[in-house]
Amino acid sequence: MQSYQMYIWQAAWLNANLDKLELGMTLEPELLSPKYTAQWKLIQDSWKMGDHGYRGNGILHPDIGCGEYLDKHSIEKAKIRALAMGRTPKRLGIKTLVLTGFVVDADPFLHWFDPHKLRSIHFKGHCIDAGFWLAHSMRQVTVRHPKAIDLEAVPTGILSLNLWKDLKVVGLKGGKKVEEVTLGEVEKCRS
Repeated sequence: MQSYQMYIWQAAWLNANLDKLELGMTLEPELLSPKYTAQWKLIQDSWKMGDHGYRGNGILHPDIGCGEYLDKHSIEKAKIRALAMGRTPKRLGIKTLVLTGFVVDADPFLHWFDPHKLRSIHFKGHCIDAGFWLAHSMRQVTVRHPKAIDLEAVPTGILSLNLWKDLKVVGLKGGKKVEEVTLGEVEKCRS
C-alpha cells in the first residue's frame, strides 16, 4: 500500500493552527522477526516508556515485519514541500497527537514537534514501541495508551418483559408518529 504520511504532514505544516491530529494506519503492524518481537513491545496495558535507541524510517524492513513507522523523513520531506507553498513554523505546533497502527521511535518527536506546544500523545491501538521516548524538554507531555478492561460479569436484577404488552409498533406518516399500538394489539387484528 502507498503511504500518505508525506501529504498528511505537508497539510499539518501548512496549517499552523492545527491543534489535534489523529492518524491511523489501514493495516496494523506485525513483527515477524523473533529478535524484534523480543525487543519491541505493543504499546498497551503494562507498557512503560523507555530509551531503546533504535531509530527507523519509512516502512518496516521485510525481515522485521510489516507496517509503517511514524516517519521522521516523511515529516521532513513534507516540510520542504510545504515551504515551497508558503511559510511554515520551525516545528509542528500540534498539541494532541493520536496514533493507531504505527511503529514509533523517538526521532519524530525530538526533531519535528514543538516541546512547548505538544501536550498529549495518545496511542489508541496496535502501536509498537521501537525506541519511543521523549526528551526532558517534553516532560509535561501526557502519554496515554490502551489499558485492559476488566469485563467481569456484574449481577443485575431480572427484568420482566412481556413482548405482547411492552413492545410497541409505531406508525409514521410524513416522518411523524400517527399511531402507537402494542404488539399484542397488532396480533389481535391479524386474527
